[in-house]
Amino acid sequence: MKKFKRPRTSTIILSTVVIIMAIALCVCCIAIIKLRRVNLFSKSILLSNNYFMQNIEFATDGEDASENNTLSENSVKTAELPFPTRDAATYLYYTGVDDELVKKVLSWLIDIENMDPDMFNKCQITDIALSLSDLYNIGNSEIETVRKTCAAFGITYDKSKHNLIDPINSKQIDIDYISQEGILPNGCEAVSATMLLNYCGVDISPEEFVDGYLQCEDVSIRWGCRYGPNPKYAYAGNPRSENEGWGCFAPVIVRALNEALPKNYSAKNLTGATIAQLKEYIDRDIPVAVWVTVNMEEVGRILQWQSKDGEETFLYPANEHCMALIGYDEDGFIFADPYESKGIVKYSAEDATLAFNSLGRQAVAILRTAKPE
Repeated sequence: MKKFKRPRTSTIILSTVVIIMAIALCVCCIAIIKLRRVNLFSKSILLSNNYFMQNIEFATDGEDASENNTLSENSVKTAELPFPTRDAATYLYYTGVDDELVKKVLSWLIDIENMDPDMFNKCQITDIALSLSDLYNIGNSEIETVRKTCAAFGITYDKSKHNLIDPINSKQIDIDYISQEGILPNGCEAVSATMLLNYCGVDISPEEFVDGYLQCEDVSIRWGCRYGPNPKYAYAGNPRSENEGWGCFAPVIVRALNEALPKNYSAKNLTGATIAQLKEYIDRDIPVAVWVTVNMEEVGRILQWQSKDGEETFLYPANEHCMALIGYDEDGFIFADPYESKGIVKYSAEDATLAFNSLGRQAVAILRTAKPE
Protein backbone atom coordinates (compact mmCIF):
# COMPACT_ATOMS: atom_id res chain seq x y z
CA MET A 1 0.00 0.00 0.00
CA LYS A 2 1.38 3.35 -1.11
CA LYS A 3 1.65 6.13 1.37
CA PHE A 4 -0.19 9.44 0.60
CA LYS A 5 2.30 12.21 0.04
CA ARG A 6 1.29 15.54 1.46
CA PRO A 7 1.85 18.41 -1.02
CA ARG A 8 4.59 20.78 -0.26
CA THR A 9 3.75 24.09 1.36
CA SER A 10 5.21 25.97 -1.59
CA THR A 11 2.91 24.12 -3.98
CA ILE A 12 -0.15 25.03 -1.90
CA ILE A 13 0.84 28.67 -1.80
CA LEU A 14 1.48 28.77 -5.54
CA SER A 15 -1.86 27.14 -6.32
CA THR A 16 -3.67 29.57 -4.02
CA VAL A 17 -2.01 32.56 -5.67
CA VAL A 18 -2.94 31.27 -9.13
CA ILE A 19 -6.57 30.77 -8.10
CA ILE A 20 -6.77 34.25 -6.52
CA MET A 21 -5.21 35.83 -9.61
CA ALA A 22 -7.65 34.00 -11.87
CA ILE A 23 -10.61 35.16 -9.78
CA ALA A 24 -9.26 38.73 -9.72
CA LEU A 25 -8.79 38.65 -13.47
CA CYS A 26 -12.38 37.51 -13.97
CA VAL A 27 -13.68 40.22 -11.65
CA CYS A 28 -11.63 42.87 -13.46
CA CYS A 29 -12.93 41.71 -16.84
CA ILE A 30 -16.53 41.86 -15.60
CA ALA A 31 -15.92 45.28 -14.04
CA ILE A 32 -14.34 46.66 -17.22
CA ILE A 33 -17.22 45.40 -19.36
CA LYS A 34 -19.75 46.80 -16.90
CA LEU A 35 -18.03 50.20 -16.61
CA ARG A 36 -17.69 50.47 -20.38
CA ARG A 37 -21.45 49.98 -20.68
CA VAL A 38 -22.27 52.69 -18.14
CA ASN A 39 -19.46 55.06 -19.08
CA LEU A 40 -20.65 58.62 -18.39
CA PHE A 41 -18.72 60.05 -21.28
CA SER A 42 -20.05 57.79 -24.01
CA LYS A 43 -23.73 58.76 -23.78
CA SER A 44 -25.75 61.42 -25.54
CA ILE A 45 -25.72 64.86 -23.92
CA LEU A 46 -28.79 66.65 -25.26
CA LEU A 47 -29.07 70.43 -24.97
CA SER A 48 -32.85 70.12 -24.71
CA ASN A 49 -32.39 68.17 -21.47
CA ASN A 50 -29.65 70.38 -20.08
CA TYR A 51 -32.01 73.30 -19.72
CA PHE A 52 -29.51 75.86 -18.45
CA MET A 53 -27.39 75.48 -21.61
CA GLN A 54 -30.16 76.39 -24.04
CA ASN A 55 -30.10 79.68 -25.91
CA ILE A 56 -33.84 80.37 -25.91
CA GLU A 57 -35.96 83.50 -25.78
CA PHE A 58 -39.11 82.33 -24.04
CA ALA A 59 -40.33 78.99 -22.75
CA THR A 60 -43.91 77.98 -22.20
CA ASP A 61 -45.31 76.31 -19.10
CA GLY A 62 -42.85 73.53 -18.45
CA GLU A 63 -42.11 72.83 -22.12
CA ASP A 64 -39.19 73.48 -24.43
CA ALA A 65 -39.17 76.91 -25.95
CA SER A 66 -37.86 75.56 -29.24
CA GLU A 67 -41.12 73.67 -29.71
CA ASN A 68 -43.49 76.49 -28.80
CA ASN A 69 -41.79 79.80 -29.58
CA THR A 70 -43.85 80.53 -32.69
CA LEU A 71 -45.38 83.80 -33.84
CA SER A 72 -49.10 84.38 -34.14
CA GLU A 73 -50.70 85.40 -37.43
CA ASN A 74 -51.24 88.95 -36.17
CA SER A 75 -47.80 89.46 -34.67
CA VAL A 76 -45.35 91.94 -36.10
CA LYS A 77 -42.43 90.58 -38.06
CA THR A 78 -39.31 92.26 -36.72
CA ALA A 79 -36.59 90.25 -38.47
CA GLU A 80 -35.75 93.14 -40.81
CA LEU A 81 -35.16 95.62 -38.00
CA PRO A 82 -31.53 96.75 -37.58
CA PHE A 83 -31.50 95.31 -34.04
CA PRO A 84 -33.34 92.53 -32.17
CA THR A 85 -36.67 93.29 -30.49
CA ARG A 86 -39.12 91.04 -28.68
CA ASP A 87 -42.18 89.87 -30.52
CA ALA A 88 -45.35 91.54 -29.29
CA ALA A 89 -47.48 88.41 -29.41
CA THR A 90 -44.99 86.47 -27.28
CA TYR A 91 -44.94 89.25 -24.72
CA LEU A 92 -48.74 89.49 -24.67
CA TYR A 93 -49.01 85.76 -24.04
CA TYR A 94 -46.91 85.95 -20.90
CA THR A 95 -47.85 89.27 -19.37
CA GLY A 96 -51.03 90.50 -21.04
CA VAL A 97 -51.62 93.93 -22.51
CA ASP A 98 -50.63 96.99 -20.53
CA ASP A 99 -53.63 99.06 -21.60
CA GLU A 100 -52.25 102.29 -20.16
CA LEU A 101 -49.09 101.87 -22.17
CA VAL A 102 -51.07 101.23 -25.35
CA LYS A 103 -53.21 104.31 -24.71
CA LYS A 104 -50.10 106.46 -24.30
CA VAL A 105 -48.71 105.19 -27.58
CA LEU A 106 -52.04 105.85 -29.34
CA SER A 107 -52.14 109.37 -27.91
CA TRP A 108 -48.58 109.96 -29.05
CA LEU A 109 -49.29 108.70 -32.56
CA ILE A 110 -52.42 110.85 -32.92
CA ASP A 111 -51.49 114.07 -31.12
CA ILE A 112 -47.77 114.39 -31.70
CA GLU A 113 -47.01 112.56 -34.92
CA ASN A 114 -50.41 113.12 -36.62
CA MET A 115 -50.61 109.44 -37.46
CA ASP A 116 -53.87 107.65 -38.24
CA PRO A 117 -54.36 105.03 -35.48
CA ASP A 118 -56.21 102.80 -37.93
CA MET A 119 -52.88 102.25 -39.68
CA PHE A 120 -51.67 100.17 -36.72
CA ASN A 121 -53.07 97.03 -35.15
CA LYS A 122 -52.83 96.40 -31.43
CA CYS A 123 -49.74 94.20 -31.70
CA GLN A 124 -47.85 96.84 -33.65
CA ILE A 125 -48.72 99.56 -31.14
CA THR A 126 -47.75 97.31 -28.25
CA ASP A 127 -44.48 96.39 -29.96
CA ILE A 128 -43.57 100.07 -30.30
CA ALA A 129 -44.45 100.64 -26.66
CA LEU A 130 -42.30 97.71 -25.55
CA SER A 131 -39.32 98.85 -27.60
CA LEU A 132 -39.50 102.29 -26.06
CA SER A 133 -40.21 101.19 -22.50
CA ASP A 134 -37.41 98.59 -22.51
CA LEU A 135 -34.88 101.18 -23.56
CA TYR A 136 -36.13 103.89 -21.28
CA ASN A 137 -36.05 101.59 -18.28
CA ILE A 138 -32.33 101.25 -19.01
CA GLY A 139 -31.69 104.92 -19.64
CA ASN A 140 -31.63 107.64 -22.27
CA SER A 141 -28.47 106.52 -24.03
CA GLU A 142 -30.23 104.48 -26.73
CA ILE A 143 -31.96 107.33 -28.57
CA GLU A 144 -30.69 106.24 -31.97
CA THR A 145 -32.11 102.76 -31.42
CA VAL A 146 -35.47 104.25 -30.45
CA ARG A 147 -35.41 106.35 -33.59
CA LYS A 148 -34.73 103.26 -35.72
CA THR A 149 -37.57 101.41 -34.00
CA CYS A 150 -40.02 104.15 -34.85
CA ALA A 151 -38.68 104.42 -38.39
CA ALA A 152 -39.38 100.73 -38.90
CA PHE A 153 -43.07 101.57 -38.34
CA GLY A 154 -43.01 104.73 -40.45
CA ILE A 155 -42.79 107.10 -37.47
CA THR A 156 -40.43 110.06 -37.15
CA TYR A 157 -39.14 110.22 -33.60
CA ASP A 158 -38.45 113.56 -31.93
CA LYS A 159 -36.96 113.23 -28.44
CA SER A 160 -37.98 116.77 -27.48
CA LYS A 161 -41.63 115.82 -27.94
CA HIS A 162 -41.37 112.51 -26.18
CA ASN A 163 -43.32 112.15 -22.96
CA LEU A 164 -44.35 108.52 -23.26
CA ILE A 165 -42.59 106.55 -20.56
CA ASP A 166 -41.79 107.68 -17.06
CA PRO A 167 -38.73 105.60 -16.16
CA ILE A 168 -38.68 103.90 -12.76
CA ASN A 169 -35.25 104.01 -11.14
CA SER A 170 -35.95 101.78 -8.15
CA LYS A 171 -38.57 99.42 -6.81
CA GLN A 172 -38.77 96.83 -4.04
CA ILE A 173 -41.59 94.42 -3.24
CA ASP A 174 -42.41 93.68 0.38
CA ILE A 175 -42.31 89.90 0.66
CA ASP A 176 -42.32 87.52 3.64
CA TYR A 177 -38.81 86.07 3.74
CA ILE A 178 -38.21 82.34 4.33
CA SER A 179 -34.84 80.72 5.00
CA GLN A 180 -33.99 77.22 3.82
CA GLU A 181 -31.54 76.79 6.69
CA GLY A 182 -32.47 73.93 9.00
CA ILE A 183 -35.38 72.71 6.85
CA LEU A 184 -34.36 72.25 3.21
CA PRO A 185 -30.55 72.57 2.94
CA ASN A 186 -30.74 71.83 -0.80
CA GLY A 187 -34.26 73.07 -1.46
CA CYS A 188 -33.69 76.66 -2.58
CA GLU A 189 -36.08 76.19 -5.52
CA ALA A 190 -38.87 74.99 -3.24
CA VAL A 191 -38.31 77.76 -0.67
CA SER A 192 -38.25 80.49 -3.35
CA ALA A 193 -41.43 79.04 -4.86
CA THR A 194 -43.05 79.04 -1.43
CA MET A 195 -42.23 82.73 -0.96
CA LEU A 196 -44.05 83.43 -4.23
CA LEU A 197 -47.02 81.32 -3.12
CA ASN A 198 -47.24 83.07 0.25
CA TYR A 199 -47.09 86.44 -1.49
CA CYS A 200 -50.16 85.41 -3.52
CA GLY A 201 -52.02 84.45 -0.36
CA VAL A 202 -51.46 80.68 -0.45
CA ASP A 203 -50.83 79.48 3.11
CA ILE A 204 -48.20 76.78 2.67
CA SER A 205 -44.78 75.93 4.11
CA PRO A 206 -41.71 74.88 2.11
CA GLU A 207 -41.95 71.37 3.54
CA GLU A 208 -45.62 71.10 2.55
CA PHE A 209 -44.76 72.30 -0.94
CA VAL A 210 -42.09 69.60 -1.26
CA ASP A 211 -44.26 66.81 0.14
CA GLY A 212 -47.43 67.72 -1.71
CA TYR A 213 -46.38 69.16 -5.06
CA LEU A 214 -42.66 68.89 -5.90
CA GLN A 215 -41.83 65.81 -7.95
CA CYS A 216 -38.60 64.30 -6.64
CA GLU A 217 -36.61 61.28 -7.85
CA ASP A 218 -33.65 59.59 -6.19
CA VAL A 219 -30.06 59.86 -7.37
CA SER A 220 -28.00 56.68 -6.92
CA ILE A 221 -24.54 55.35 -7.74
CA ARG A 222 -23.99 51.92 -9.33
CA TRP A 223 -20.64 50.64 -10.54
CA GLY A 224 -19.11 54.06 -10.14
CA CYS A 225 -21.80 55.74 -12.26
CA ARG A 226 -24.35 58.22 -10.93
CA TYR A 227 -27.97 57.81 -12.06
CA GLY A 228 -30.82 60.30 -11.66
CA PRO A 229 -33.78 62.03 -13.32
CA ASN A 230 -33.92 64.67 -16.00
CA PRO A 231 -33.75 67.88 -13.90
CA LYS A 232 -36.30 69.63 -16.11
CA TYR A 233 -38.86 66.93 -15.24
CA ALA A 234 -38.10 66.21 -11.57
CA TYR A 235 -36.03 67.38 -8.62
CA ALA A 236 -32.90 65.22 -8.49
CA GLY A 237 -32.41 63.77 -5.01
CA ASN A 238 -33.83 64.86 -1.68
CA PRO A 239 -34.03 68.61 -0.89
CA ARG A 240 -33.97 67.75 2.83
CA SER A 241 -30.54 66.10 2.54
CA GLU A 242 -27.24 67.90 3.02
CA ASN A 243 -25.36 65.61 0.62
CA GLU A 244 -28.00 63.90 -1.53
CA GLY A 245 -29.96 66.89 -2.76
CA TRP A 246 -29.15 68.23 -6.22
CA GLY A 247 -31.81 70.45 -7.71
CA CYS A 248 -34.16 71.06 -10.63
CA PHE A 249 -34.81 73.49 -13.46
CA ALA A 250 -37.65 75.95 -14.01
CA PRO A 251 -40.22 73.61 -15.67
CA VAL A 252 -40.36 71.46 -12.52
CA ILE A 253 -41.25 74.46 -10.36
CA VAL A 254 -43.82 75.70 -12.89
CA ARG A 255 -45.70 72.40 -12.76
CA ALA A 256 -45.52 72.20 -8.97
CA LEU A 257 -46.74 75.79 -8.56
CA ASN A 258 -49.66 75.28 -10.92
CA GLU A 259 -50.78 72.30 -8.85
CA ALA A 260 -50.59 74.34 -5.65
CA LEU A 261 -52.20 77.55 -6.95
CA PRO A 262 -55.91 78.40 -6.87
CA LYS A 263 -57.77 78.71 -10.18
CA ASN A 264 -57.36 82.47 -10.42
CA TYR A 265 -53.55 82.23 -10.55
CA SER A 266 -51.12 80.59 -12.94
CA ALA A 267 -47.35 80.05 -12.88
CA LYS A 268 -45.55 81.16 -16.04
CA ASN A 269 -42.14 80.03 -17.28
CA LEU A 270 -40.32 83.23 -18.25
CA THR A 271 -37.09 81.50 -19.21
CA GLY A 272 -35.24 83.44 -21.87
CA ALA A 273 -36.09 86.94 -20.66
CA THR A 274 -33.14 89.07 -19.65
CA ILE A 275 -32.89 90.04 -16.01
CA ALA A 276 -33.47 93.67 -17.09
CA GLN A 277 -36.75 92.64 -18.71
CA LEU A 278 -37.87 91.06 -15.41
CA LYS A 279 -38.06 94.60 -14.01
CA GLU A 280 -41.45 94.83 -15.73
CA TYR A 281 -42.79 92.24 -13.29
CA ILE A 282 -41.28 93.98 -10.30
CA ASP A 283 -42.90 97.22 -11.48
CA ARG A 284 -46.24 95.38 -11.40
CA ASP A 285 -45.54 94.06 -7.86
CA ILE A 286 -44.88 90.52 -9.10
CA PRO A 287 -41.85 88.78 -7.52
CA VAL A 288 -39.94 86.36 -9.76
CA ALA A 289 -38.09 83.15 -8.88
CA VAL A 290 -34.77 83.22 -10.74
CA TRP A 291 -32.01 80.64 -11.20
CA VAL A 292 -28.59 82.06 -10.40
CA THR A 293 -25.52 80.82 -8.49
CA VAL A 294 -24.58 80.87 -4.81
CA ASN A 295 -23.25 84.35 -4.01
CA MET A 296 -23.48 85.15 -7.75
CA GLU A 297 -20.16 83.37 -8.30
CA GLU A 298 -19.08 81.87 -11.61
CA VAL A 299 -20.02 78.29 -12.44
CA GLY A 300 -16.76 76.53 -11.68
CA ARG A 301 -17.84 72.89 -11.81
CA ILE A 302 -20.45 70.86 -13.68
CA LEU A 303 -22.00 67.73 -12.15
CA GLN A 304 -23.39 64.94 -14.28
CA TRP A 305 -25.48 61.82 -14.03
CA GLN A 306 -27.17 59.39 -16.40
CA SER A 307 -30.80 58.58 -16.98
CA LYS A 308 -32.01 55.39 -15.30
CA ASP A 309 -31.88 53.57 -18.65
CA GLY A 310 -28.31 54.76 -19.23
CA GLU A 311 -29.13 56.36 -22.56
CA GLU A 312 -28.60 60.05 -21.73
CA THR A 313 -26.33 62.18 -19.58
CA PHE A 314 -27.58 65.22 -17.72
CA LEU A 315 -25.39 68.15 -16.72
CA TYR A 316 -25.95 70.33 -13.67
CA PRO A 317 -24.07 73.39 -12.32
CA ALA A 318 -22.55 72.50 -8.95
CA ASN A 319 -23.33 75.90 -7.36
CA GLU A 320 -26.81 76.33 -8.84
CA HIS A 321 -29.10 78.47 -6.70
CA CYS A 322 -32.62 79.87 -6.79
CA MET A 323 -33.76 83.17 -5.24
CA ALA A 324 -36.78 85.43 -5.38
CA LEU A 325 -36.10 88.61 -7.34
CA ILE A 326 -38.03 91.33 -5.51
CA GLY A 327 -36.52 94.66 -6.54
CA TYR A 328 -33.91 96.77 -8.24
CA ASP A 329 -32.33 100.20 -8.18
CA GLU A 330 -29.83 102.09 -10.32
CA ASP A 331 -26.92 99.96 -9.12
CA GLY A 332 -28.26 96.41 -9.02
CA PHE A 333 -30.94 93.90 -8.16
CA ILE A 334 -32.53 92.95 -4.83
CA PHE A 335 -33.30 89.34 -3.88
CA ALA A 336 -34.84 87.33 -1.08
CA ASP A 337 -32.02 84.78 -0.72
CA PRO A 338 -33.03 81.64 1.24
CA TYR A 339 -29.44 80.36 1.48
CA GLU A 340 -27.89 80.41 4.99
CA SER A 341 -30.59 82.83 6.20
CA LYS A 342 -29.05 85.65 4.20
CA GLY A 343 -32.36 87.50 4.06
CA ILE A 344 -32.87 90.42 1.69
CA VAL A 345 -29.66 91.00 -0.26
CA LYS A 346 -28.52 93.18 -3.13
CA TYR A 347 -26.09 92.28 -5.90
CA SER A 348 -24.59 94.48 -8.57
CA ALA A 349 -26.29 94.44 -11.96
CA GLU A 350 -23.12 93.01 -13.53
CA ASP A 351 -22.79 90.08 -11.10
CA ALA A 352 -26.51 89.29 -11.11
CA THR A 353 -26.70 89.38 -14.90
CA LEU A 354 -23.67 87.10 -15.30
CA ALA A 355 -25.02 84.53 -12.82
CA PHE A 356 -28.54 84.67 -14.26
CA ASN A 357 -27.26 84.20 -17.81
CA SER A 358 -24.95 81.34 -16.83
CA LEU A 359 -27.96 79.37 -15.56
CA GLY A 360 -29.82 79.78 -18.84
CA ARG A 361 -31.89 82.87 -17.90
CA GLN A 362 -34.43 80.72 -16.07
CA ALA A 363 -37.27 82.55 -14.31
CA VAL A 364 -40.77 81.80 -13.03
CA ALA A 365 -43.55 84.17 -11.93
CA ILE A 366 -47.09 83.77 -10.66
CA LEU A 367 -49.67 85.81 -12.55
CA ARG A 368 -53.31 86.43 -11.80
CA THR A 369 -55.44 84.91 -14.55
CA ALA A 370 -58.90 85.98 -13.34
CA LYS A 371 -60.67 87.66 -10.47
CA PRO A 372 -61.41 85.36 -7.52
CA GLU A 373 -64.88 83.80 -7.64
